[in-house]
Amino acid sequence: MASNNVIKKILYITSTLLIVSSSISSGEASAKVELQKIYHVYVGNQYIGIVHDIDEAQSAIKQKIQESKNNYPNLEMDTSKEVEFVPENTFQPKEHDQQTIEWINNNIEINAVGQEIRFGDRAVFVASKSDADEVIKTLKSKFTSDGTLTTYISPEPLVEEVKVIPQNVLGVSDAVNSILKGTRENAYHIVEEGEVLGEIINSYDISKEEFFELNSISENSVLKIGQKLLVKSYKPIADVMEEKLVTENEPIPFETEVVEDESLYKGDQKVKQTGSNGEKVIQYKYISKNGQLENKEVVKEDIIKQPVKQIVVKGTKVIPSRGTGTFTWPTVGGYVSSKTGARWGTIHKGTDIARPSELSILSADNGTVTFAGWDGGYGNKIEISHNNGYKTIYAHLSSISVNVGQTVEEGSKIGIMGTTGDSTGVHLHIELYKNGQLKNFLDYVN
Repeated sequence: MASNNVIKKILYITSTLLIVSSSISSGEASAKVELQKIYHVYVGNQYIGIVHDIDEAQSAIKQKIQESKNNYPNLEMDTSKEVEFVPENTFQPKEHDQQTIEWINNNIEINAVGQEIRFGDRAVFVASKSDADEVIKTLKSKFTSDGTLTTYISPEPLVEEVKVIPQNVLGVSDAVNSILKGTRENAYHIVEEGEVLGEIINSYDISKEEFFELNSISENSVLKIGQKLLVKSYKPIADVMEEKLVTENEPIPFETEVVEDESLYKGDQKVKQTGSNGEKVIQYKYISKNGQLENKEVVKEDIIKQPVKQIVVKGTKVIPSRGTGTFTWPTVGGYVSSKTGARWGTIHKGTDIARPSELSILSADNGTVTFAGWDGGYGNKIEISHNNGYKTIYAHLSSISVNVGQTVEEGSKIGIMGTTGDSTGVHLHIELYKNGQLKNFLDYVN
């Protein structure tokens, strides 16, 4: 071959031969020595050794090529290995033939002629240009659906013929899968509220041991919200981007207008005009990456039905003896110790409130006292009619501060919490009735 490296090798060997010949002709050699031809073997710029028989070395190379063809019958093998044989006539031949042939048999690699599909700084290899075209076509078709405007691959694939190790050449299906699965790379996970170590580790392609080593933590470590953890995640070699048009019908929620009316009692309301949703047709441009929606943009929007406003009339008229229908908490703090419903094999009619910050009992709404006194298992009891269909009962009081017929306002003091009647401790038992029907006070209290 006529490369500069070969020329230098030949010049070096030739000059060496001239020096030796000159020495012989000047009488420095005491005996007649015969010249022998040997061949220095180079693979690229690497010196391999010496052979006397160039045919033997070339035969070894041909055998390697044939083995590769047999192992990969569907691939075109590269037969133009950069093996150079540089001749030399020498008086002192060296016996390296066997070592050189062994090196060729054990180390020389026969490449295939393939196609590289490069995406930025990463690539896959296939056997032919038609295979490369099929890989790109298959990638796009995987994420192309109805309404698609365009599908493209990012980074843009570049295809070129290259010499490649046969083991690295993939079939079309394997190449597509390799591109989409990608390579395992470092990524970060930000800890959110409620997450635990096991769930985080299981959501990534990483073992417990590797996770703990990467983050210098142990199984007993306490995670903090917002903590940054190093994990391993597969990242595709390339992404398939799809842009498509999607038409969706969406409701237009109606608005509610509230109109105050002095002729209605506070707490009463009526619907003057029933509202209804409108409807609009929106055309979106969906932008997806590998089948997952990344963003959507509104292309156009048409209203096909206008919404109808709902008008509600609310009363503002207040009479102290008439309740508003909105109930307030009847104690100063405290907690619910027992709810309305089944309890101990019977029905518990009221809601029990215990442990207030102080023991005053308060009227839950405006109304008129219709009972104030002792009533068997209720102990000291107060009954208030709110003059709007609602009635409340307050039981187990230690003392009563109101009289029958008295008008009370919401939040006014009516007695002191106690443990009279059938009571297991200091608490308020409150019952709520609407039009004579028992209700759960907790469903109505504000």
